[in-house]
Amino acid sequence: MIDFWTDCFLPIVAAVLLWWGSTGIIIYLTGRKAWRPYIFAVVTAVQPLAFWQLHISRSFTSVGGVFAAFFWAVVIWSWIECSYYTGFVVGRKVPELEPDALIGPRFRAAVAANLYHEIAIIVLSIIVIGLGWGGYNDTGLWTFMILHWTHQSAKFNIFLGVNNLTTDFLPENLRYMAQYFVKKPLNSLFPFSVTATTIIATALFNSTLHADSSGQLTGQALLCVMMCAAVLEHWWLVTPVPTKIWDWSIKSRQKATIQNLTAPALIPTPISVSEVQTHIICGYLGSGKTTLIRHLLPQLSGRVAVVVNDFGSVGIDADVIKADGQAGAVVELPGGCVCCTLQNNLTGQLLKLIETYQPERILIEPSGVAGIEQILKAIAKPGLLNKLGRVEVVAVVEASRLLDRDKMPTFVRTQIKVASAVVINKTDLLTQATTTASLHRLVAAINPGTRVLDTVQGRVEATALFGLASGDVDEGESDHQYTHDDENGFISFGREYNGVFESMALRQLFNSLAANHFGPVSRAKGLFNTADGWQLWELASGNVSYELLPSTSFEQNKPGRFMAVASDLASEELNRQLLQACKQTGSISATSYEQ
Repeated sequence: MIDFWTDCFLPIVAAVLLWWGSTGIIIYLTGRKAWRPYIFAVVTAVQPLAFWQLHISRSFTSVGGVFAAFFWAVVIWSWIECSYYTGFVVGRKVPELEPDALIGPRFRAAVAANLYHEIAIIVLSIIVIGLGWGGYNDTGLWTFMILHWTHQSAKFNIFLGVNNLTTDFLPENLRYMAQYFVKKPLNSLFPFSVTATTIIATALFNSTLHADSSGQLTGQALLCVMMCAAVLEHWWLVTPVPTKIWDWSIKSRQKATIQNLTAPALIPTPISVSEVQTHIICGYLGSGKTTLIRHLLPQLSGRVAVVVNDFGSVGIDADVIKADGQAGAVVELPGGCVCCTLQNNLTGQLLKLIETYQPERILIEPSGVAGIEQILKAIAKPGLLNKLGRVEVVAVVEASRLLDRDKMPTFVRTQIKVASAVVINKTDLLTQATTTASLHRLVAAINPGTRVLDTVQGRVEATALFGLASGDVDEGESDHQYTHDDENGFISFGREYNGVFESMALRQLFNSLAANHFGPVSRAKGLFNTADGWQLWELASGNVSYELLPSTSFEQNKPGRFMAVASDLASEELNRQLLQACKQTGSISATSYEQ
């Protein structure tokens, strides 16, 4: 006699916990870069056992045999998830999409970016069908197919557009995938996909009610639970309140860290939130944002915090600012553009920074391809804006780029349009025929009410730049919407290097970058340990610069860092050239963070 409570209640509870727990555990474990190789190795090593168990379990129709088939199918699917989140099986490296790309080019780029992952799913599906077909117990086979269906349906819906779009569960090495997502209330595919999923779940429920044996009852119930979970996940994509049941899984992330907090700063004197002044220092790649901030920090009194976002996955600017020792707190947000993929992270880190450090002034440096409207939207979120007090936008523009409209992306004009102050940098590179008055007129044509300051190498008086009147921060009204650079799609290359570099070899390398030997590089910078100490090398607007940094600010065994942003890049040739520049014998290694 079949008894629901005796035969399948416990397996169903276990299935729910396995679905919820395995998803969260994978996200949690792959959130740490150092853990990923070990996680991938362990899950891969288990796969032969999982395939064998799936094959032999098809002959067992008992409750235990049915649950075993279900369990091992989930284990096989876990390899799909782990291989993706660790970044070992994803897809080809493709350039960043242009804003408002048509659905055709966007689809082709998305397929290329996920190609190896999708091929792996197809191959594993064929293997699972071969191992599970024709037996008395097909629970494992159909469990894998349900997971495959849920995965593909969710992916297509996110691509076409859903309301509850979030990148929180993506580790930093996959943040670039957000460019293929679309946020909108509903897409035309969703009603069909959720209806089909619901129909299958209903059919499985009906099959469960008419089961002939305990094993069949358990198997149908397990499949019904998984399909009901698929229905739930579909509705979570569009319903007004997103799910929070996996929030615990992202607590392992270390993308943004508060650094350089001195002991007295941890117990600050309480201040009114109305005293907190926030300045967004924005500008194109290589315009001089970090240099400006480094000149401003020694002039500022009180508790000053800096939030830095590098477009590449390897952050450098935060280390440079930290080396100066002038900022009370430094928050680093590497691994994507803060205007889109890191919006939620920016909001959360600002709230954490205000609570922990209670700064009197916050300087936010977005990446060189960040859109100001989206940053203002992130800041304007309820619960944050009223804690920031006065918010100002400072746009940093290269003088030569201001003169040449072809060199000025549309989003830079938008930054100027909403700025309280515009800093025209690198005026020393202008010809004698160009006057600063003419540059001021060009800025005034875009934003008549802004204050304009001229500078060389970012040297600006803080009293002249700050303290300007500013209006309320809204959601960034403008005549243009975008996610990245309007003119070019970018790829980033970043690696960490252990070893001691030769200064002359680095000079030759950066001169080669400036000459486009490795492709059209828009921006490059690196921190390198040399015999003379730590050196900062930069390529901006075709010009190479070098600076010796205080070595006492860096750990003895800290790896060097290099990043480049380009529309196309011979990354492997560049990597070999960097390794050749490392002259110290011994173990030399490089860790890659390309996107």
